[in-house]
Amino acid sequence: MSLGVFFGGQNTVNTNAMVISRSNSRKVTLRDVERETAGIFKCEVSADAPLFHTDMRSARLLVADIPDEEPVLRTDVHKITPGARISANCTTPGSFPSMNVTWYINDQETDQISMTENSETVESEKE
Repeated sequence: MSLGVFFGGQNTVNTNAMVISRSNSRKVTLRDVERETAGIFKCEVSADAPLFHTDMRSARLLVADIPDEEPVLRTDVHKITPGARISANCTTPGSFPSMNVTWYINDQETDQISMTENSETVESEKE
């Protein structure tokens, strides 16, 4: 039996983008993956002679990039009077996919927020 692993339509042995190690007829281990490694991977298994049956399956690989930094919290004011309205912004720079942001007021979770999201960060505002 033989095993082939394909990414981007090409058989992936050891490339600059990834190193395949500790692999056998049932398992492939990828090391040193980058965000660009994400995509559709295909596994092809071929039986030995005399039948040579072949089967292929595919799966999507997502490479998560966890930020090295803590979330950044910004507010428009630092001292307010009772009943005033403030705007606060929480950003998670460098995360991919975007991180989930949960707001707490006095240790109680709140969902009364508006959120915007882009490919690199989640910006969440509490007003």
